[in-house]
Amino acid sequence: MNLLDSEKAEVLNEAMRLTKEKVAIHELINFDKKIERPVKVSIVVPVCNVEQYLRECLDSCVNQTLQDIEIICVNDGSKDGSLEILKEYAAKDSRVKVINKDNAGYGHTMNIGMDMAVGEYIGIVESDDYVESNMYEVLYDLAVQNDIDIVKGDFYRFIEIDGNKDCNHIKSAWSSYYDKVINPQENYEVFQFNMQTWSGIYKKSFLTDNNIRHNETPGASFQDNGFCFKSFCWATRVYYTNIPFYYYRFDNPNSSIHNRGKTDLIKLEFDLIKDYIDAEGVNETYRKLYYWKKFKSYLYTVERIAYELKHDFFIELSKEFKELLNKNMLDEECFGKADWEKLLWITENPEEYYNIRVKKQKVTVIIPVYNVEDYVEECLESVVNQTLKEIEIICINDGSTDGSLKKLLPFAQRDKRVQIYNQANIGVGATRNKGIDMAHGEFLIFMDPDDFYPSDDVLETLYDNAVENNVLASGGSFSDLVGSRVNTIFKGTLSDYIFETDGIVEYKNYQFDYGFHRFIYNTEMLRENKIYFPKLKRFQDPPFFIKALNTAGCFYATSKTVYRYRRASHPMVWNSEKLIDALKGVEYDLKMSAELGYSKLHSLSLQRVFITFKNPLHDVISFENIELLNVISSINASVDESLIDENIVEFYRKDFIWTVIIRELLKDKSELRKSTPTARIIRLENEVKNLKKVVNQRDDYKMRLALTRASFAFRIGRAITWLPRLIKRIFKKSK
Repeated sequence: MNLLDSEKAEVLNEAMRLTKEKVAIHELINFDKKIERPVKVSIVVPVCNVEQYLRECLDSCVNQTLQDIEIICVNDGSKDGSLEILKEYAAKDSRVKVINKDNAGYGHTMNIGMDMAVGEYIGIVESDDYVESNMYEVLYDLAVQNDIDIVKGDFYRFIEIDGNKDCNHIKSAWSSYYDKVINPQENYEVFQFNMQTWSGIYKKSFLTDNNIRHNETPGASFQDNGFCFKSFCWATRVYYTNIPFYYYRFDNPNSSIHNRGKTDLIKLEFDLIKDYIDAEGVNETYRKLYYWKKFKSYLYTVERIAYELKHDFFIELSKEFKELLNKNMLDEECFGKADWEKLLWITENPEEYYNIRVKKQKVTVIIPVYNVEDYVEECLESVVNQTLKEIEIICINDGSTDGSLKKLLPFAQRDKRVQIYNQANIGVGATRNKGIDMAHGEFLIFMDPDDFYPSDDVLETLYDNAVENNVLASGGSFSDLVGSRVNTIFKGTLSDYIFETDGIVEYKNYQFDYGFHRFIYNTEMLRENKIYFPKLKRFQDPPFFIKALNTAGCFYATSKTVYRYRRASHPMVWNSEKLIDALKGVEYDLKMSAELGYSKLHSLSLQRVFITFKNPLHDVISFENIELLNVISSINASVDESLIDENIVEFYRKDFIWTVIIRELLKDKSELRKSTPTARIIRLENEVKNLKKVVNQRDDYKMRLALTRASFAFRIGRAITWLPRLIKRIFKKSK
């Protein structure tokens, strides 16, 4: 060991001693157990008052396919039942080791866990998250095969909605950087990647050789910033895989920091990083990147802190970076064009930036954009010209392959309220959810990029109605545009698109599921109640709409037409995947209306199956489409006959049971495959195809006949009952 290495070792040993002696350690469990084989990965789990999620986390760790692991759980003075849960797992599995200590904050908790780790590599799992069972086997193999300092995977960010996890795949690196060895000292771009500590593993010798530790500041905020920055300053071999292993809980993405002392902690964390850079003499480029990371972290903190703290913290940010700019300490290349322009705006006109981008606006307009270059300009013109000026306009380009993004850019250049975000395609529902999390408005509203507002005072009308009547939602009437013809007349199951009078409406009396674009919704109501769009390709709007208005309880309705839907630009080409998702949306509505006892909505949701999806079902359904048949069966099981309108209840009892017939036919067909020639099955399928053609030829006649009947139930019944009867006949012939 040379003199330099000896000095480093002394520094590390002193740091470890101070960590160990900082607070009382009450128990060490399973550290005295003999280790049969060398530990490949030590998983450090910091624990503090997380009993609600802890079992799920620990189950995911102990069930790893990589057996040669240790799971070091560091209890940081929990006051709930977390410690008892840790002891329970330690008693069943000697690989689970517990450090029970007084509370000293996240940084101290992580350091003491890493100091006591004996694994070749170290992983981190936050105790309210969980991981895939093969995470550490895959990452360890990649690390060993390529002699890696740090290897990271992608991760899922998830929230729980009605007991179901809604997961979004988050990339840890740019696409061109996956599956190869990267040297951060040559590829500075890695500092712009998604930097978090827990989606990968770190070679322990790499950490100790470079004295890479968490800063032991109070609380559980920001300490991962320093650890990440130090790690990438010294790493020379980093590897990214695009496989998502880690599930990061994002249930409260907008939780605010209400303590001014915590805003000081982010400053302290970056002061400590700066001290580390100065003391260690790292690459000068890293110093420039440090200021960019600090800028981004400060802006993120502005988003998170309570509203009453935002202005003062933001002005401090502006002054600090203006001084750095004047001293030529900031590098435009490290910031990139977009962030550099933002920096200049903040330092030159902080109050303007604050009023437009930070201050709570009255309404946020969320526009997901995908391949609408022919219409998006008219859409945005109708938004920016609204008489309500205190709005923010969030345009999220969801991977458009046409000229949509090019059409958006001039609007952002001329109107600073317009924000453009570019992303790979994730779908309209997930994109709207992203907008919900980003919104600064007191209320928010959704706009499709090929639609538009029919008048300039739409948002002002909706906002004033909501505020003046102290309601959490406000809506108006609907219209659609077919060619050059505007339609404002809707009948039957669409009649509630229109409000005849103005006034407060209770949703339990409204019970409608279409037209969510017509409403503004209180932003905090949506976030606090986790009201998001379900992850469906079709029919994700009605479940959101129902839950939002039912949570609001009541809303103010205006007869004024507030939305124009361009019907000609919304052609629907159905396939099995879209139809299955749409029917899942209907199933959600049926279950929710049944739970609430909403008879009108329950009957309406059932009619969506009979009317809206009748023709797509004709085209897509087959014996082989088991998933579709299962969804139909689930819908059937979700129906509460006691809630069905008397006009269709007889039809339901007699004919909706056709799903059972199909399932039985599928079952028998499976048995036929075992006992009869394949030719018979093929003939059976051909018969169904031929009969479908015959039915299509009879559609017009059946429609004319249905129109002559006075009974609504008869009309609906005749539109659908052909299918069970025909399938039943086929079934009988096959016997």
